[in-house]
Amino acid sequence: MPTPSRSAIRRFSRGRVLAILAAGLLAGLDRADASGLIVSWDRCGDGRVANRAFTCDTNVGTDTLVVSFLAPFNFPKLAHADIFLYVCFQGFKLPDWWRVLGAGGCRSGALTVTAVSPGAGCTPIWDPVGGSTQTVFETGHTILNGFEFMASVSVGDSARARDIVAGQEFELTRLVLGHTRTTGPGACQGCAIGAVVGADFVWLYTTDGHNVGTSGESYVTWQDTTTVCRAISPVRNRTWGSIKSQYR
Repeated sequence: MPTPSRSAIRRFSRGRVLAILAAGLLAGLDRADASGLIVSWDRCGDGRVANRAFTCDTNVGTDTLVVSFLAPFNFPKLAHADIFLYVCFQGFKLPDWWRVLGAGGCRSGALTVTAVSPGAGCTPIWDPVGGSTQTVFETGHTILNGFEFMASVSVGDSARARDIVAGQEFELTRLVLGHTRTTGPGACQGCAIGAVVGADFVWLYTTDGHNVGTSGESYVTWQDTTTVCRAISPVRNRTWGSIKSQYR
């Protein structure tokens, strides 16, 4: 399935979208975890890591953010997923160290998306034999205290598309944050500033084009476990109706 254009991603498919109510999704699950998106450093499943502390004294190495989905419903033959994420700060300024996407940023290209593989704590939804394609880019929404971005993943071989099964956790994607330009000449400032990295919405598409969008926020912290923030746009309301209009 080809990756849809950014404008198409934001359109709401009224005729084919499945209506999902959060209260109904949460009912009847045996696990104590909240259903929906789950964000963790390093791995999904057991042993999740909620905070990443980095000494900001080297330009080498990476940190990996894993986004998984604890399914509250069955969904057959997943062909494509669009995951909406954000980085925010308690102060209303985006540090240069976090200008990692788009052209002209101090560390442009330092945030990438990579294929999932077995052995990372939970089952990858993408069959490694069939392969997958991944992209990551800013959504273009104005955020006052950080930025919003999206990871898009498509199955490589639709014949090997896997089913999402209710009550099971599946890894959707991994994001890799490089340490380039952290220290020394040309270093970008702001590595040590506390941040929140979260995911709050996902579109899922079947191989035959049906889709569902569901919200449910999960986040981790960077450097400071006490950091508390949410991505703030000039007009933002977390009702289901506003989410639908935002992603038309």
